[in-house]
Amino acid sequence: MDNNESPEAWKDLQSDGYSSTICWGCGLELTFPSLHRVLKCGWCGAISSYNMHTENQQQCSWCSHFVDRVSVIVVLTLIIVIICAGLWAVFPILFPRPSFGLFFHSVIATILAVNTLFNYYLVAFMPAGPLPELAWGNFHLVHKGTLEGHRFCIFCKRPKPPGAHHCRSCKACVLEMDHHCPFVGNCIGAANQRHFILFLLYAVLSNIYVLVMSIYTGLKIWPVLASLSNGPTTMSWSVSTMFAAYMRAMASSVYVSARALSLLYLVAASLSISIGVGLLLYQQLQLLYCGQTYIDTLQAESDNSFAVLPAKHGWKNLQNAFGSMHPLTWVFPMFHADIIERKVHEK
Repeated sequence: MDNNESPEAWKDLQSDGYSSTICWGCGLELTFPSLHRVLKCGWCGAISSYNMHTENQQQCSWCSHFVDRVSVIVVLTLIIVIICAGLWAVFPILFPRPSFGLFFHSVIATILAVNTLFNYYLVAFMPAGPLPELAWGNFHLVHKGTLEGHRFCIFCKRPKPPGAHHCRSCKACVLEMDHHCPFVGNCIGAANQRHFILFLLYAVLSNIYVLVMSIYTGLKIWPVLASLSNGPTTMSWSVSTMFAAYMRAMASSVYVSARALSLLYLVAASLSISIGVGLLLYQQLQLLYCGQTYIDTLQAESDNSFAVLPAKHGWKNLQNAFGSMHPLTWVFPMFHADIIERKVHEK
């Protein structure tokens, strides 16, 4: 349909090989070739799918909700265990008496723990990306181009902007949806993407801090590791050497205290979490800088056109996610409501 035609002219006459339907966005009648299944209204810009079939989103929805809740409990438990185990196993050995070192590391541990838990709470329990309220369904309420690129969600029974997707686990449409993360029991979208990235960042920093402090403490109390640290200066600290020392420490763990055993757990857990979460953080920052989402990459793969796109407005994309303040304030534990309002307004 020609966008320059008047609304009255869009009610085309029926002819052979053509079908008609009603635009869900403005209520005007659309005439189109019968073989076409997706069409765009020339007045409001809404995209309609002909013969849309409503699917059942209730299937196994309770299973997804249960798995999400269990995952949140497991992640929170793991975070608290690492924090408590680190404080109990490291601080009494390195700082047996009050000192500046005890105060300094207490501040560092508190900052990392508070920011990790604060951002995780916001990611898990705040709406991921509420959709803006739009007038639709009546030609007299919809202006030209108001619903440009919008599609109709058959589950929520409302328009969804470009980039918004319906999550069957959350039973809602999410603005700028990236993916549904079972470890936070929520979607990652326009409203909580900043907090998700900050959670990943502080999780990596916290686990690196725990890893370094645990290894340093192990050198103080573990005879096997202490002998290595006091050995010849020409010793090659390769991966195989450190792994052998770790296995020998585990073999002798029956003869040491529970505090020493907790150090083994902290080293293994913090190292594995740092690697796994660090890779996820790198992926999220790369997609954000390029103005893409994880769903975009999946759709590109399904179309056999997957490619790493060059950064488009990379710095502006970061500002859209973190806010227009100074970059040094991006890592502070703050809730920026202006980010959500601006993105909703842009849509």
